[in-house]
Amino acid sequence: MVRPIWANVFNSALATITAAIIYLYPSPLVCNAGAFVIGFSAAGGILQLGVSVMSEFFPKSKAKVTSIYMMMGGLANFVIPLITGYLSNIGLQYIIVLDFTFALLALITAIIVFIRYYRVFIIPENDVRFGEHKFSTRLNTIKHRG
Repeated sequence: MVRPIWANVFNSALATITAAIIYLYPSPLVCNAGAFVIGFSAAGGILQLGVSVMSEFFPKSKAKVTSIYMMMGGLANFVIPLITGYLSNIGLQYIIVLDFTFALLALITAIIVFIRYYRVFIIPENDVRFGEHKFSTRLNTIKHRG
């Protein structure tokens, strides 16, 4: 089992790579497969994982964190179709560039939160999960030194 923070980084990286592939190789097969991968990685479950990670950082404000997260999603549901509608008049490839840009921003943010996660939380030895042992020990050692 992995922590949600790892899944956030993985899903963001997968969405970024897939958007780049769709832009570079725009065929019907690539677009259909890419749409599935982006839908699975960026939309399928990332909301719950994001809320879960934010709740770990702010345990006393879980309702506030969830509200802010949902409000931003609602804002995106309104604004993004306006932007993509405008971009479709210029060229459909710019919609993929926009998607790539948002996926890249999500990846950068996920990496920053990932690093911050292991600097803030000390993982007990009996709760180290898949892939964490060397990483969490190294960051916790750095944290305690300085």
